[in-house]
Amino acid sequence: MKPGQPVRFRKGNLAVVSLRDRPVQIMPDDLLAVWSEPPNVKAPRVIGHLNKNDVILITSVLNIDQHLQYSRIFSSLNGTIGWVNSKFLRKVQK
Repeated sequence: MKPGQPVRFRKGNLAVVSLRDRPVQIMPDDLLAVWSEPPNVKAPRVIGHLNKNDVILITSVLNIDQHLQYSRIFSSLNGTIGWVNSKFLRKVQK
């Protein structure tokens, strides 16, 4: 992987919500929105939020272009299934 290239996730990966690139002025709390549908579908809605450092399971991925990937996630802590921007996730270190 080249420096500056976004991390790519695969189905079955465990990830942690990191929020490292999140603009502070948009949402001051350490929360990440979970969407009902990926952004290429009309009228997606927010169905929940994840906290920083929540561990999630990636069940599917959607590559919008070479710099943008959305992951369908499952959070057992919140019981949430939805889509999040992969930019705000990091892989769990083994």
